[in-house]
Amino acid sequence: MKSQVVVAITFVFLIIAVIVTVNMFAEEKIDTSNNNESEITSIHMGMNMFMPKQVTIEPDTTVLWWTHDREIHNVVGIFKTYSGEEIAIFSGDIPPKADWSYTFEESGVFEYTCGYHETQGMKGKLVVN
Repeated sequence: MKSQVVVAITFVFLIIAVIVTVNMFAEEKIDTSNNNESEITSIHMGMNMFMPKQVTIEPDTTVLWWTHDREIHNVVGIFKTYSGEEIAIFSGDIPPKADWSYTFEESGVFEYTCGYHETQGMKGKLVVN
């Protein structure tokens, strides 16, 4: 009987963990309909990965990276524009539960990593078309 109670409690905690995780990584909707700001796309940072790992956006889109976990992350890379320019981008440290944004005005490709977790595979790619 005691083992059945332990199994039931463990199952309840597992269900709660799944619900919390799904809600954490749900797509954030940002209303920009009443202003003239650029479109906003969110990239989530948690569990040493970027989610989604690859994104395609239009020029003049602001990308918002935000972290869910207790780790410090950053966004580091070179934005290579289709016109031949190379722009170094470094967010600085993004503390837990915080965000950082950058507006991509030109078309190009931005391959980036988290400097702290690159060896764990924390890499992403942004295509601006």
